[in-house]
Amino acid sequence: MSVHEVTYSFLIDMGIEPPLARAAATRFHNVEPAVNWCFGDGMSWKPEPDIKSAPSSRQSDQTRESLDFLDLELFTLTTKYSIYFQELPTHSEKPLYDYTSDLPDHQIRAHPFTFSDPGPTLQSNNPFLHVAPASPAPPVQNKGNGDDDNDDVQLGKALSMLTEIDGDDNRQERERSERANGAPPPSPVLDNGTMTGTLFGPSERTDEDGKMALVPAASDAPNQNSKEDDDLNRAIQDSLMTASFHSASAPREFERPKPVLRQSGAPLALFSESGHSTYAATFLQALLAIPQVREAITRSIVPPVLAETGFAELQDLVHLLETADESFIEIDFLLQTLRNGAEPSQLPPEEPTQRLHDRMIAMLETASTSARSSDSVTIDGASDDYWANPERLFSSRIDSDRPYGQKATHVQFLRHSSRAMNLQSALADVLWSPESPGQSIEVLSDVLTVKLGWAVGATRELWKLEESVVLGRSPSRASWVDSQIRGQQAVAAGNVRRLKDKIDGLTIFKEQNLHHSIAILVKLYETSLHVDDDLQTQAREEMKTKLENTLAVLKLKVAELKEQLEAENSVAEGALFRNDDPEHRQHVYLLRAVLFHTGALVAGKQLYAYIRSENGTWWRIQEHEITMVEWEAVRDDKTGLFMDAGPYLLMYSRDGPRPASRQEQQNDVKADEIEVDEPMEVVEVSAASEASPSRSILGFEVESKESGAEIPEDTIGR
Repeated sequence: MSVHEVTYSFLIDMGIEPPLARAAATRFHNVEPAVNWCFGDGMSWKPEPDIKSAPSSRQSDQTRESLDFLDLELFTLTTKYSIYFQELPTHSEKPLYDYTSDLPDHQIRAHPFTFSDPGPTLQSNNPFLHVAPASPAPPVQNKGNGDDDNDDVQLGKALSMLTEIDGDDNRQERERSERANGAPPPSPVLDNGTMTGTLFGPSERTDEDGKMALVPAASDAPNQNSKEDDDLNRAIQDSLMTASFHSASAPREFERPKPVLRQSGAPLALFSESGHSTYAATFLQALLAIPQVREAITRSIVPPVLAETGFAELQDLVHLLETADESFIEIDFLLQTLRNGAEPSQLPPEEPTQRLHDRMIAMLETASTSARSSDSVTIDGASDDYWANPERLFSSRIDSDRPYGQKATHVQFLRHSSRAMNLQSALADVLWSPESPGQSIEVLSDVLTVKLGWAVGATRELWKLEESVVLGRSPSRASWVDSQIRGQQAVAAGNVRRLKDKIDGLTIFKEQNLHHSIAILVKLYETSLHVDDDLQTQAREEMKTKLENTLAVLKLKVAELKEQLEAENSVAEGALFRNDDPEHRQHVYLLRAVLFHTGALVAGKQLYAYIRSENGTWWRIQEHEITMVEWEAVRDDKTGLFMDAGPYLLMYSRDGPRPASRQEQQNDVKADEIEVDEPMEVVEVSAASEASPSRSILGFEVESKESGAEIPEDTIGR
């Protein structure tokens, strides 16, 4: 397109660059659109580069001017590679232009081979530089006037020669690069064909330690790691371990703890220095916190079968618990002896703790049985002879439909959605099951061991721990009352589940809080109540009123259901059994110890225990560290709650004297009946003795039965 001169001049006067003004004047023949384009799309416009392409020599319309241009380009390339050319040989004394006398004068001056003597050339001192031999200059042929074919042939020969020269130069450059960056040349071969010494590594002549070598030889280097290797190994170990999770295979690196003065009222901490018996030390700490167990160990006689089991050392340890002034004591050797040298994997701690628990129970029963024939004492003022029933320390007997009943040394609870998290209710469900009306408790042990575990899909809730648990039901007397209470408790548990479902149905809709959503709608209608349309305003007022009434009714109904839920939940947790009647408070147990696991399965401080001292204070013991805590800290400890861990063992012991069993109560009833009738019977025996001196009170008992004497029914209730 042509350039509009008026527009172009006006744009130049405005100060616009000439290339941009020319492009705008070419596109637009009016000033206003041209100016708009310059300050719009023209801001990003760039002029196209002027690329000159060499005309083809095969075109029939090639002119003499195009040949002159090609000759000029050829002259430039020839000048660049002039080092590879020699002077043309002189065949005669005529000057060079005589050979091209047939060419015009302007072509003679522009011909690439019509140059003068370049003079001396500088030679390179690089020994690896290969100088190509001088190539003979191409023969110059006369061109006839107007003969374009001869010109094309001459130009093609010159270009092919320059291409060969350029390829030779690139090849030499590539060879020099390979020699500079490639492998070093091989070592020269000696005359005799053998090599003495080594070419690399330390010198063997005067350097015995390898100090002169850049890289010390492996055979001569000292047999130890360098400082860099040690730093690297230490960095790798630090990256793989943290402060609280140590590698199970790495040795425990810590300073040996030193015991300090024991605090007033604090228990003696049992410490496993090796770390392999922490679970055993924690369990033994909890076991020895029970007064009945300490008494049984102290007053037992070590039988020959327990001579090498560590029972004697265990008695010495019980003595140290009361007399030691230091804060902790190391018991690795004692624990190894008690386990007969076995060192099982201690994490998770449930299984090894259970094995040690069973072993300790068997050991105490054996020692108590041996002491039964030589000693007769009572423990904690119990009403019966302890040594006559040593199994009652740990074993409970359940009188069920089976002929000989069941014996149990522990009870285990697993977390799941259908189980109450209240331990007292859980214990009551196991001991007095509503599903087994014929089952009752014959004997409750002095020590209750409760194991806690996890089931699939368990809820993340804390166990409702209590310092004391009342299991004061009287199965042997008035068992029908307990049966009625247990029935009400089972009904209450079902009502709790139904009430929870009703409350969820009135408060949750599609996983959203229904009350909150309705409140948001009411607030929305309040803010956008008045609109231009009166009918729409009235409809919104009616909808707002209905939503407010619905929300009020829902809240009132939920409040009533929550009150019923609280009452039913109290009954389900055994509130009907809680009274001050001594008949129902025969079995009161105190929580003595709680064993915790953090949830990690690597060695370290992952196990600790809460221990109740004799004065009622609670202490947190973790390895050799001991700290006094409040009961609320024990109850609300959430350690391991989200790692399927937390409390895994509870130790309860009886508070107060041991009550008599049902068989012993029946014997007491018979004894009471005989004592009540004794004065009258003595008189009869005295009268009869005069007639028959050989008669005794045993004989009178038989005679009174033969005479048809009956025991009054009201004496059974005594």
